[in-house]
Amino acid sequence: MGNVKASYTVVPNLVASISLAQERANFDFGEYYSKQSKWRGIGRNGLGIQSANFFVSNLLETTAEYTLKFQESSNLKFLGGYSWQQFEYNGIRAEAGNIISNEFTNANLGTFLDFSRGLGSVSSYKGRNRLIAFFGRASLNINDTYFASVGLRREGSSRFGPDNRWGVFPFASAGANLEKLLNLNNVEQLKLRLGYGVTGNQPNQNSLYREVYSHGALFYYNGNYVPELRPDPERKPGFEMGTKRRIQRRPRLRAVQLQTDRFARLLQPSDERPDHCAGSTRAAELCTADV
Repeated sequence: MGNVKASYTVVPNLVASISLAQERANFDFGEYYSKQSKWRGIGRNGLGIQSANFFVSNLLETTAEYTLKFQESSNLKFLGGYSWQQFEYNGIRAEAGNIISNEFTNANLGTFLDFSRGLGSVSSYKGRNRLIAFFGRASLNINDTYFASVGLRREGSSRFGPDNRWGVFPFASAGANLEKLLNLNNVEQLKLRLGYGVTGNQPNQNSLYREVYSHGALFYYNGNYVPELRPDPERKPGFEMGTKRRIQRRPRLRAVQLQTDRFARLLQPSDERPDHCAGSTRAAELCTADV
């Protein structure tokens, strides 16, 4: 994991910034059970499992901020920016039994007899998705007593259908430092803040708007074990909407927050069936779509 950020004053009161970040992770996993195992692998003459998984996230963000000062402790700030984030991941898993010798362990799965008999299993997945945003905000500070901000964010995700990838999310808020406004000398901090905003959420999987195929049972055909391919019954496009309300009380912070959320999700059906959308139990992850 690493990140770098640079800022440059273009003209007085105008600062441009750029930041880059990357996060990587590798997850390797293996299990082995000998011929004499009385737990997993029993009845299979031993069992070996090996898997490898990789994940990388790349982030690019650029901003420009202009500050207009009109009193010693009052200012008006304008911020605009662009954000680009991409996630990539892939992995593979193999499992087989019928070991020739305990000496091979799971480091040499190719020697396990299950593969030659059509009983071994190999699965893999690969995916990529992007999140892109354009945003702007204006913030007002008057004598460190009154505060107000308004902004807009336009964001798109490749996890939605091609005609429904972008959303617009406005927000506005205003507040005041009551301890300064009311001269409450015995109060360290007391603030009043009101705000309104629209937030969004994206699916936790790629290509839910597409019909995909997954593996079924193996059957013997023309001298080979061939997997059955069938539509995945769990991958159905749909529409969901609702409301929720919650009140949070935090005695330590002496704050009460009332929040109302309304959410809607629309995954558009698609007739696209690219060839790479079939071939493994994680085939859906292979159907990547870019913003």
